Amino acid sequence: MPLVSRGALTVGFALVTVLLQMVALFIPGVAAAMLLLVFAAFVAVDGVLAFAIVWLGHPSGAERTALVIRCCLAVAVTLLTLAGPIVAGDPVARLTTLLATWAVLNGLLDLAAGLGVFGAVRQRWQVAVGGISVAVGVFLLASPPAGMPPLMWWVIGYGVLYGGVTLVHAWRSGS
Repeated sequence: MPLVSRGALTVGFALVTVLLQMVALFIPGVAAAMLLLVFAAFVAVDGVLAFAIVWLGHPSGAERTALVIRCCLAVAVTLLTLAGPIVAGDPVARLTTLLATWAVLNGLLDLAAGLGVFGAVRQRWQVAVGGISVAVGVFLLASPPAGMPPLMWWVIGYGVLYGGVTLVHAWRSGS
């Protein structure tokens, strides 16, 4: 006999989800601070994975250069994200600026890699994700969202587009 029924777990999950959405809606500073930490962790993992590819994947010299630049970018953005008190100032504006800057720089790296600038084979999917990143980053810098809920929708949309294109590439290439 299970300790907790499946229905009870579903209700618990739903309550936690609603609670987190209420926090994001009514206490956007706290939600932004939490999202800042999640963003820092995401960028740090991106840097660690790029380092792992450099260390274990034995890429060519040109590809290695692109990956080392990506590692350095990830370390810099992670440190900037975690610098100072997380809730100091306006966390929504801080998160928007960091996310947009990272998206533009990361997108430019993807575009360069996809176009063969680093000597690798041209990859349409990298050009696509690079274009998506640059477009989202420039839009967020030019027209920052008014508050946490719109920013969350931008982050979700960006993640779905970027991840979707990357997953389609991985599926097609058999990786």
